[in-house]
Amino acid sequence: MDDPQRVRRGTWDGLAVQVRSVCRRCNNGWLSELEGETTWLIKPMLSGLAVELHEAQQRTLAFWAVKTAVTMQEANRSIGLPIPAEQIEALYQAHATRPRVLPNQIMVWLARHRGPSVGLSYLVCFTTSAPGTFTPRDSSTQQHRYWIGLRVGNVAFHILGHAMDPANVRVTANPHALPRLWPPAAPITVWPPLVSFDDGQFDAMARTALPRANWHRGGIVVPAAALAGSQP
Repeated sequence: MDDPQRVRRGTWDGLAVQVRSVCRRCNNGWLSELEGETTWLIKPMLSGLAVELHEAQQRTLAFWAVKTAVTMQEANRSIGLPIPAEQIEALYQAHATRPRVLPNQIMVWLARHRGPSVGLSYLVCFTTSAPGTFTPRDSSTQQHRYWIGLRVGNVAFHILGHAMDPANVRVTANPHALPRLWPPAAPITVWPPLVSFDDGQFDAMARTALPRANWHRGGIVVPAAALAGSQP
């Protein structure tokens, strides 16, 4: 069972968070390019406009969401480091690839937040075992998993990561509430989703999805009920 102390949340009035662990060449290079590609996609979404996201755009948003989660992890190191170093390294190695790819131990969903929201909200939940350098021979670290929620205004992303064989991970989710960006589930995803989340549901997702996941009978199974929102 997950330690409830591992669930933390922080909210910033602005969208700028400074992290000193990124080199200037990356910050002014591919990271700046990724921000530029994402900005023109997410701005109309923040305005409530209907947007068709083709597969390449879904990949860009998913890549940006995981990159932002890594940034927030670095800015909140006292909470813990749920994303393993190996997955962060894989993210960096893939930054120049087209189409964009993420590690196959990460899944990313898009969600719509309902209600007032200012700035950037970040929530993380992960197992009590401290993440580090995982090796296939270490059975305890193979069960490490984490859930990260990011929200920018009414646009939210939910990230499920783990250290298991992806073949043993089965996740069912309501596609009307959580269209999957990575791996892409459809050639075109339409924003906004029909079902939205309020603050309580946004926070409860990490608290309910991970403890209810079955880690002992052939892999992870997250029930659809744990990944459902509400009608607007």
